[in-house]
Amino acid sequence: MLKLQEDRALYANIAELGETLEQRRLLNDQFRTIAASLLRRLGFQDPDEGTIEPLDQLQEALSLSHRVSDLLAAERDVGWHRGIGR
Repeated sequence: MLKLQEDRALYANIAELGETLEQRRLLNDQFRTIAASLLRRLGFQDPDEGTIEPLDQLQEALSLSHRVSDLLAAERDVGWHRGIGR
């Protein structure tokens, strides 16, 4: 059982994640911060059988968000070295 303060923070993170998903904004620091916080908080819980898959999907979305962000940064660097966007 979660303490009331932890429960409120978890609920706030879930609500914020819902808004972020509705806006389809998964390639920014806000999404990555929320997702990492939720995974950290929920990682300490004993997961019910039905919660494993959504947590795995959230972890995969977080990993892919980081990956795409890294690829975009690399593309900007390559462009800079080629004199594009200076």
